[in-house]
Amino acid sequence: MENTKADDILSDRDTRRRTILNTIVVTLTALLCIAIALFVHFYAESTPPAAEYTEIQGTNGTVAAYSIEDLANLRTLTVTNYTSGKYLVPHEEVSGKITDLGKVSEFEGSGTLQFVFLNLDPNDKDFAEKHEALSPFLRGDGYWHFTLYLPAITGATIVYLNSEFINNSGQLSDYDFSQYSEYVRITDKFISESAPLFIDLSFSADFNTVSEDIFSRSTIVTIHYESMQGKNARLFSIPIAGENSLVRTMINADKMVLTTICVTAALGFTLFICASVLKHTFKFAPKIFIFFGILGYIFCTLLLYSACSFPYNATMIKALFAAIIPFAAIFEMRVRTKNFPIWIPFAALGLLHCILEIISSVLYSIAISITSVVVSYILAVLLVILAVISIKREKRIYSLITVITAASFAVARVSTHRITLFMYSPQLWLCILLLTVTLILGIMFFTILERRNRFLTQNLKNEVARQTSELREMIEDRDNLLRYLSHDMKKPVIRIKQSLDELMKNENDAEKLKLLDDAERKLHTINSGLTDLRHYSKQNFAAEASTSVNVSEILTYIYDSFAPDCEAQGVRLYCKKQDINAFAKKNMLISVLRNLIFNALEHAKCTVIELAVTSNLKVCRISVTDDGVGLNSVDDAFRAYHTSGGEENMGLGLYLCRELMHSMSGELDYERIGKKTVFTATLQLAP
Repeated sequence: MENTKADDILSDRDTRRRTILNTIVVTLTALLCIAIALFVHFYAESTPPAAEYTEIQGTNGTVAAYSIEDLANLRTLTVTNYTSGKYLVPHEEVSGKITDLGKVSEFEGSGTLQFVFLNLDPNDKDFAEKHEALSPFLRGDGYWHFTLYLPAITGATIVYLNSEFINNSGQLSDYDFSQYSEYVRITDKFISESAPLFIDLSFSADFNTVSEDIFSRSTIVTIHYESMQGKNARLFSIPIAGENSLVRTMINADKMVLTTICVTAALGFTLFICASVLKHTFKFAPKIFIFFGILGYIFCTLLLYSACSFPYNATMIKALFAAIIPFAAIFEMRVRTKNFPIWIPFAALGLLHCILEIISSVLYSIAISITSVVVSYILAVLLVILAVISIKREKRIYSLITVITAASFAVARVSTHRITLFMYSPQLWLCILLLTVTLILGIMFFTILERRNRFLTQNLKNEVARQTSELREMIEDRDNLLRYLSHDMKKPVIRIKQSLDELMKNENDAEKLKLLDDAERKLHTINSGLTDLRHYSKQNFAAEASTSVNVSEILTYIYDSFAPDCEAQGVRLYCKKQDINAFAKKNMLISVLRNLIFNALEHAKCTVIELAVTSNLKVCRISVTDDGVGLNSVDDAFRAYHTSGGEENMGLGLYLCRELMHSMSGELDYERIGKKTVFTATLQLAP
């Protein structure tokens, strides 16, 4: 009783310790995720810093314009001039609503986006100082040069620099280039395609050539766009402008980070797929789906930051992969409450989230988009609740970490709007954290599983060795018993036989002689059975192993052994041989064939015995055929103590022959074909 109470106290202490440890892990993980998200968010606000803009009078209202003074350092262009439903004439029409790209990234139908960059004002009293400050950007052609990185836009776009056409992505419907530039071309149908663009912005550095007119000294980038019917055109990130090498280095670094994460996720995904196949377990399935979700999410992001011929589908697939991550985290922790699988409703909500993400991408609807965002928040809250419920029950700490990180990712993805570079987005770093945690803890789980399997395998080997040893001892005891029965018991049998012979010599009563003759036959049956046991006891099942044996050589040996006896009894013995190898125990196979031929000679009253061997793709068959009286086909010929033909017999011979064949993974069959008796020994073929 006291021991039981002590065990209960220890169990309670272990439970409390596990609960405290899990609570600390959940809290620290949540704080770490929040810290990462906030740090990256505020760091991204100033990296690169936003360029200041001034409002100037356009052709129809005020517009935002950037000064080249701000482009001396790397800057993000946080506002654009947006005109909906109309294509403005490049450099002639400068208009549009000043739109904050940190808040608005989608544009309806078709229209125009314009970025205005102002050269230095020649009337500015500080013109000389500003001119000198821009000297690092002066080229041999007498122009200051900067680079504008224009991110990809879903749908189709045509880009003009001042009044010159410079590039296009996809194709706008019913669009006449000659109305807006000197380029002559007409397109009829809409083709969706997105691609980022690096645009060289050049400004004259000659004081005498810089016009006082604000538009004459401006460099204007005009973008005509068209979205797919029923959808919006989306700018994937905020444009960047500055010195060419800095801009390209920043963009290449962003792609390099995405590529590295993508490759890591692919390797982790492959690793856990192989682990699942190798270990024949589904325990790695949640990790596989997490890696699959991260891989798809990052790959689609990388695809959308490059040239993509299916941007809308890629956006939908990206949203689906993002929804898979929290959905997979639910399966990492399958919790039951009072025998109710509470994780199933959670998984259903995760599946609903995946469906809503697809619908909101296919059918643009504000209501569906808002619903999807709300479901994302609800799912994140439920994941936290799931972790809290599991604190006392869940022994695997890594599951708690995975769930909290996945919940943080779900919140960060729908909360982040302003993205300059994707490597400065909270969801990317939460993906990295989730990827790292899942990979490290997954490898730890694999190691634990491997150690457990090795421990079980070693125990299994020890158990097999123990049982094998016991089996050998049992076989040895059996053999000793059989040798006793077959050897020591034959002595009294011989004495009884001698006594019967003496009685028969001195007995003249016919009835008594009949009884003595019957007793002698029974004694002969006993003696035959003991002889069979003696032969059987000489076979050691454990000592002799099955190997590749040449059946033709064995048949030749059997033929040479029995040919003289057969000839003496007037029996013709034939042997049909083929060069065939079989898996067998050589001595046992010889014993079986000898017994079959001996039975045919002694009991079958035959005139012909034939040995033959045949084979197919898998097995070889050795047959012993005689034309004797055969056995009673109704009875089981291989049953122990079988009697046939009215003759009493212990019947151990055929029974023991089949047992010997079974020890070689073979089989022994009997059939009566016409007037012939056929015994067939079947064995596996060997090379």
